[in-house]
Amino acid sequence: MPSRRHLRLSLSQNKETCHGFYCCRSVKELPRYPLVDLDEAVEDLLNNIGHFSLNREEYSELSRKAHALVGPNSIGRKLYNQLRIKAEDPTVESWIAEPLLKALHNKRRYPLAPYSNFLGTHFDSTTTHSQAERAAALTRAVCEFKRDRDNGNLEPDYLGEKANCGNSLLWLFNALREPNLGCDKMLKYPGNEYVAVLRRGHLFKVVLQQGDDIVSHQHLRAVFGAILGLTLEEKRWTGMLTTDNRDKWATNRRELLSYDERNTSYLDTIEKSVFVLCLDDSTPVTREERIRYGYLGDSFNRWHDKSFQILVTANGRSGSIFEHSMIDFMTISQLSKRLQNAIDTLGHDDDDMDQRSQGIHTASLEEVPLFTTAEIEGQIETLREKYSAVTSVKQYTPHLITSFGKSIFLEHSAHIKATVDLTIQLASRLYFGYLPASWETVSTAHFYLGRPEIVQVVLKSVVEFCNAALDSTVPRAEARNKLLHAARECNAQIVKGSEGRNYFRLMDVLEMMSEEQEPNDVPELFSDPVWKRSGPRLIMQTMIETKLAEDPGYTMEDPDNVWMNYTVNDDSVEVCFVSPRKGAERFQAALDRASDIVKSIIQARWRENFSLIFGYRS
Repeated sequence: MPSRRHLRLSLSQNKETCHGFYCCRSVKELPRYPLVDLDEAVEDLLNNIGHFSLNREEYSELSRKAHALVGPNSIGRKLYNQLRIKAEDPTVESWIAEPLLKALHNKRRYPLAPYSNFLGTHFDSTTTHSQAERAAALTRAVCEFKRDRDNGNLEPDYLGEKANCGNSLLWLFNALREPNLGCDKMLKYPGNEYVAVLRRGHLFKVVLQQGDDIVSHQHLRAVFGAILGLTLEEKRWTGMLTTDNRDKWATNRRELLSYDERNTSYLDTIEKSVFVLCLDDSTPVTREERIRYGYLGDSFNRWHDKSFQILVTANGRSGSIFEHSMIDFMTISQLSKRLQNAIDTLGHDDDDMDQRSQGIHTASLEEVPLFTTAEIEGQIETLREKYSAVTSVKQYTPHLITSFGKSIFLEHSAHIKATVDLTIQLASRLYFGYLPASWETVSTAHFYLGRPEIVQVVLKSVVEFCNAALDSTVPRAEARNKLLHAARECNAQIVKGSEGRNYFRLMDVLEMMSEEQEPNDVPELFSDPVWKRSGPRLIMQTMIETKLAEDPGYTMEDPDNVWMNYTVNDDSVEVCFVSPRKGAERFQAALDRASDIVKSIIQARWRENFSLIFGYRS
């Protein structure tokens, strides 16, 4: 996307280009996602994961299958040539956007929650808020942000000097991922200016505009207060249907629509809304409890097909849940800042809430009903058990490493990000007893329609560093050299990913395309044990330079997976992770031990200089 200098150009240029955001309107040509050479991608693949082979025979088989993928008459080459035609066609906006959406999201049949959607809790303010106050402030902030988006008033986010593509902003509101057999659909319903409110699983529809104006905070607070005041003794667990296998949910959704015509109104109310507001009964206090009640708990009072949900708990705390198919971390940056500002600037309204609520007739707050079958009710109960079985053995942990931070890294000329990444790999080695593949998220949003790439960062040099770090017979200065070498290679891999030159997303697309061929002709590579073993399974990490949420909630399918993000402070590193509950303390201990070891290693040069000057040897 364009640099800041380019964005100073007149916005009158190229107004008809693509989606019309500032990032596109200010340049004549959009930066298109590059297509990496297939032979280069295969060599990169072998260099990146070949060392995960258990023996020479495994590597030989991996190499054979990888090179078979690129043979002149292979299915891999045939499909790649189809992609190359699109990449070279100036009328095609992105060769990767549509097939990658299918490969990563729409064709995958596993549940959206808890394996795809993600939660971020909002930071607390110095002023406490009632549930209705917080809900009203956040709803009003969403409406104002949406108005700015619709009017073209949002400027792009940046990574360095490159502006990020704003296309995904179109999927924040009035949008959903609709379940369909085989492949889901991404749908938008603009022009429906209301919020769908879930209270104890009961659905209400609250209008957000009066004429051309956004309804006031006071009005929203009164309406939400009235909904909270309703007597709703029965808890309705209908939203659990959105946690099902996508084919099963697609079938049940069709069953609901055919069972009673009034169910169309229910589904339309949720699916076409600007967003879903979840007014919860829970009162979480600790950070772990907020993630537990928000996402990694029982999933009550949620509708996970929606692109955007806001949850507000009974004690006036809140968070956001996003459906991942079209929305990434970079998408939510400006919206998250708006929501946090609404929280931080909201004072406590001392007016008599009871008096205001008298202006809202409960009769006008008509619940939108849903009519189900005994079979569907039985499936809901099954889904409750399944969801709890997955989340009850997971735990969210915010952990502060105090051994080092930016100050020590800079003092000892250590690369900040790569050194923390290597610390995490060393902790992974200590935790698992071996070094599994580890994947890191890399943004390619500076390309038009760019989506996150993931990069495998346990390279051969990383394995060698970890071996040296844990071997007391290896001098610390030698271990430091290995750390610096591994850091350089890891950084180069990250840069390659950010430039769209990594192999993994291309392989994702080729695998998906091959599965659609007749007859099914999936290349052997994608069933190879080394390929599967080295995939994004056990460790996934992301560096967050500036936190948009206090705590993140997300997990992956493998029950042993540790998912984390981290933020480097001046004198500490905060690592927020979701892990098996039984392993949370062990992973904390592994992080602490690894950080102590890495600290001693990066200080090795200082110790050597000290010895030379003062004649002291440790």
